[in-house]
Amino acid sequence: MNSAKQYVLPTIVVLLALATAVFWYLRPDICQRGITYTVGRIDAGFNLTEPELRAALDDAGDVWEEVLGYDVFRFDPDGDLDVFLIFDERQEQTQIEQQERANLTQQEGKVDSDTEEINKLEEQIRSVERQYESLVRTYDTEKSTYDALIARGATTQEIKTQEVKLNSLVPDLNEKQDELNILISRFNTKITSTQGLVDSYNQSADNYNNEFTGTRVFDQGEHTPGRITIYQYDNYDDLVLVLAHEMGHALGIGHVDSDTSVMHAQLENQDIKNIMLSLDDQSALGRVCTF
Repeated sequence: MNSAKQYVLPTIVVLLALATAVFWYLRPDICQRGITYTVGRIDAGFNLTEPELRAALDDAGDVWEEVLGYDVFRFDPDGDLDVFLIFDERQEQTQIEQQERANLTQQEGKVDSDTEEINKLEEQIRSVERQYESLVRTYDTEKSTYDALIARGATTQEIKTQEVKLNSLVPDLNEKQDELNILISRFNTKITSTQGLVDSYNQSADNYNNEFTGTRVFDQGEHTPGRITIYQYDNYDDLVLVLAHEMGHALGIGHVDSDTSVMHAQLENQDIKNIMLSLDDQSALGRVCTF
């Protein structure tokens, strides 16, 4: 009996150890298991619908799945990862800045439009000036001929003929002078009004720079167990980038060094029009997922 107990006990321990090893070996990584997410809450201040957020989440998931080659993130009404958009002073300040920037863009567009009109008026003035100067030269030539006829005692008929010719030039000359004066008046009026727009734009630009330029350090989003919270984004592409970053944290990936990476601590230098994983991102992904 004693020898039987001594033989059986080690066998059980070995079998348990083997079973544990097999269990750990067969357990899939987080990417193979997948992550389900759902929409928790979207504060009204974002002016974003649930379908729009889900589209952004889908695009953000694609950033990771294109490298992995298989689906990882999936929407599920009962998903394990809740996504919240919480409106506070960060997004409020962003919206104020965007409105001020839009106002500046509108003012700049008006200045550019007026400047273009000024340039066209200037071209018209130069063209009419050339026409007017040509008429003056013609008039002066005919006037010299008329004076010469008087000086040499030409016949009355010759003088009369030249006088009629000379006088026929006057209406065109006066008309062209009037046209030139009107253009110059319009040009000066437009210059004055545009200068007012330029002064207003420069003042608005100064106010904008004083209020909004410089570095603002804040979290656009955060990941906590079972939850992603988004606080601020500039536009749809920026939202996709922030979501992709927080999804990386949900996979268990920390921050990386490259400042153009999705998983860099600061989301400033990434190409949001073409969001893709950097080599640093892929290396970090490889430590938690198989691909």
